[in-house]
Amino acid sequence: MVQLPVEQFLENLLRFDAAVVVLGADNVQKKANEDVHVPRHNVVVELGASLARLGIKRTFLANMECRVIVEPWNVFNQRV
Repeated sequence: MVQLPVEQFLENLLRFDAAVVVLGADNVQKKANEDVHVPRHNVVVELGASLARLGIKRTFLANMECRVIVEPWNVFNQRV
């Protein structure tokens, strides 16, 4: 059976002692008619998965001058 990439990622997380997630402002989002640089959504998901699997003591965040953290949205594109 073929695994989805996210399933492979979560399974592989258990093989490592720690995770380093590099958060950069790579994407541009419109907010109030202004361009705001935000991190990529997949990196935010990987950060959450790493924290859930490895814990806060084994997950490290490298922030590359990213001033705005993504606000959480649900699948209906509504702020939560």
